Amino acid sequence: MSNIKFEDYSVQVKNVLKDKAIAFLNEVGGEIRSHAQRNSRRKTSQTAGSYQYKVDEGGLAVHIGSDYWNAIYEEFGTGEHSINGGRQGYWVFVDTGGAPQAPKGGKSYTIDEAKKVVAMLRSKGLNAYYTNGKSANRPLFRAFESNRNKIESVARNYFGGT
Repeated sequence: MSNIKFEDYSVQVKNVLKDKAIAFLNEVGGEIRSHAQRNSRRKTSQTAGSYQYKVDEGGLAVHIGSDYWNAIYEEFGTGEHSINGGRQGYWVFVDTGGAPQAPKGGKSYTIDEAKKVVAMLRSKGLNAYYTNGKSANRPLFRAFESNRNKIESVARNYFGGT
């Protein structure tokens, strides 16, 4: 009979790996968020300031994004400039200081028609504009893509490997 004693350190090893993973996710999440903020257009800086990240420790994931309405327009574009194809022509909206409010019906106009509708709405005291969309700036996508090599390097620093 042997006097070999088995000692199970699997729980401690898993805890160390989890702690390293959480630190890695926080570092990467902060870096990508910062780059997304820098990549964002600056008119009021509301969109740039809205990017956040949150580490899901249970799922070992990091979620990076914005809950500000303009962030999705900034990322994917709108209308004719949308990266996924969008509404064609011009439309009119009223700036109320929050999310833009388009008149009911979602009608598309020619540029001349849009200008006339805006003039009529402005004559009624409304802060109206026309647009055929907003080009995609892709601040979050570009933040990830520009940091891809750095993320891999940081992962190697935390977890080893070549």
